[in-house]
Amino acid sequence: MFPSILNTLSASERKNVQFFIPLVMVYGVEFAAIISFGLLWLKFKQVPLPIIGIIGGLVPLLTFAVGNIAGSVGDYTGRRRRVLAIIFSVCASMVPIMYTQPSGMVLYVASTVFLVGVNVQLPLFDAILTQLFPLQQHRSFSFLWIRGLLTVGFLVGTLWVGGFYDRHSLGTLPWVGFVLLMVTLVLIIWFDDSIIPKHAKQSHGSGNFLSTIDDLLRVPWFKLFLLYNLLYGVGNAFYFGFFAIHLQTIGLSNMDIALTISLGAFTEIVMFFIGHRFVKKYRSTQIMIVCGLVAPLRWVLFSQFDDVVALIMVASLHMITFSLHWVVCGAFIHKNVPISLISTAQNAWQSCCMFMPMAVVLPISGILYPAIGGSMFLIGAGVSFCSVFVAIYMNISNI
Repeated sequence: MFPSILNTLSASERKNVQFFIPLVMVYGVEFAAIISFGLLWLKFKQVPLPIIGIIGGLVPLLTFAVGNIAGSVGDYTGRRRRVLAIIFSVCASMVPIMYTQPSGMVLYVASTVFLVGVNVQLPLFDAILTQLFPLQQHRSFSFLWIRGLLTVGFLVGTLWVGGFYDRHSLGTLPWVGFVLLMVTLVLIIWFDDSIIPKHAKQSHGSGNFLSTIDDLLRVPWFKLFLLYNLLYGVGNAFYFGFFAIHLQTIGLSNMDIALTISLGAFTEIVMFFIGHRFVKKYRSTQIMIVCGLVAPLRWVLFSQFDDVVALIMVASLHMITFSLHWVVCGAFIHKNVPISLISTAQNAWQSCCMFMPMAVVLPISGILYPAIGGSMFLIGAGVSFCSVFVAIYMNISNI
C-alpha cells in the first residue's frame, strides 16, 4: 500500500519524504520529552507554583511573538530551513544553564527560552509540511500523513519518557532534550525547501517581513477564522497548561500520566491518517462546528473524574478536539492562503488557538488551581463553547 501511495508523489516530494519521516518522528519524541513534562520539571526543581504559572504564561506569549516573527521572516526571505536551524541551536544552548543553575532568575530565563524554542518549532514544521506535501483530490497522501507520523513519535516518546523519568527522575529532562535537539538539527540539513517560493509583497503596508502579516490579514475569511480559534483555544489553554499537574495532584504516577496522554495521541494518529476523507466530504465550517461542540464536553468530563481508566477514556475525545480540529484548520489554510504565506498563516492560527490563550490563562491557572482545583477547567469549557457561534456564522455566510 505505502509504495503505491509514494508513486503518486512528485520527484521533489519523493526526495523529501525519505528525510521527513525520521525527522518528524524524532521531533515528536522531543516534543513529548520536553513539553509534556516541562512544567513538572520546574516543579521538580522546587520552583513555586505561582512562578510556574508565570513561566507557563510567558512561554506561549513569547512563542506567539517569536513564532510569528520567525514565520514571517521565513516567508519573506524564503529561508525557512535556516530559521528552524537557528531556533534549534538557541534552544540547545540553554541546557547547560538549566542543568547547572539550582534556582533563581537565571534558571527561570533559560527554562523559558528552552520551552519557547521547542514550542516555536511546531508551527514552522507544520507550515513546511503543508507547503511540501499539499492536500490533493486525486491522492490520499498529504501533509496530514506526515503530521500523523509526528504524533507516532510523540506517542512513542511519551511512553518512553514516562517510564524513563520514573526510573531516573525528572532531573534528566534538559539532557534528554539536548540529545533529541541535536539529532533533529542534523536531520534538518537534508530536506529541500527551495521549491517553496518566498513571498512577493502585495500590500501597501511596510516594505519588510511584516508585510507578510498585512497581506495575510487581507485574506477575507482569515480574521473570523482567527476569532474562532481564539475562543476555541481558551478551553485548550486551561487543559494543556495544567493537565499534567492536575493528574499528578490527584495521585497519578508519571507512567499513568504518560498512558493518559498516549491514548489521546493514538486516536490523534488515526485521525491524521483518515482526516482527508472528512475535509473532502464536508465543508470546513461544518467540521469546525462539531469540534466546537465536542471540546467543551471533553473539558467538563475531564474535571469530573480522578480515576485513571475514566480519564483515559475521556482522552479518546482528543481525536476530535485536537486532531480533527488540526486537520480542518490545516486544510482550510492550504485551500485559502497563497503558498508563500503559509508559514505566516500557520503561526497566526496556532498563536490564536494555543499561544495567546495560554499566555493569559496559565498565570490565572496558577492562582485558580490551588483555590478550586479541577473545577477551573469548567471555565475553559464555557469560553470554548462560544466558538460554535462563530463557526455557525461562517457556515451561514458560506465561507
